[in-house]
Amino acid sequence: MKLNAFQVRNRAISALDSWVEDHPAKKVALLAKKYSVPTWLKGAYIRMIQRRTLTTQELLSPPSLDWETIGRLLEANSTAFDSAVVQNTQRPCSLCDSSTCDCQEVVLQSIVEYEFKEEFKAIARCWPQTTNNPSLSKLEF
Repeated sequence: MKLNAFQVRNRAISALDSWVEDHPAKKVALLAKKYSVPTWLKGAYIRMIQRRTLTTQELLSPPSLDWETIGRLLEANSTAFDSAVVQNTQRPCSLCDSSTCDCQEVVLQSIVEYEFKEEFKAIARCWPQTTNNPSLSKLEF
């Protein structure tokens, strides 16, 4: 069975998805940036910005994130906690008035997607989410 580069990459990412959930968000973000894995990166950023105690010192401790990412994370964290949805720990939700919703997760995803849109676009250019990419489908293993 021949696999193209895209298929090999997707299998490796899928095999490591459960590992990612059990490791610190900063470590996951560094790996996701290194290997251009947007799902890991988005999840790690969301995990970091939903913490009230996110600090510059924590983000700078080795292994350190780059300054641009640190600045964006701190801005996203501030935006998240300025949001009534993230602050609201009581039910019903302040957006949808439901007692069981995922509005907070949606808000956090939106903040991360907005704050890091250029980074996610750059990853998408490197690894398009389609097997119809001729340059990737020619690389077989």
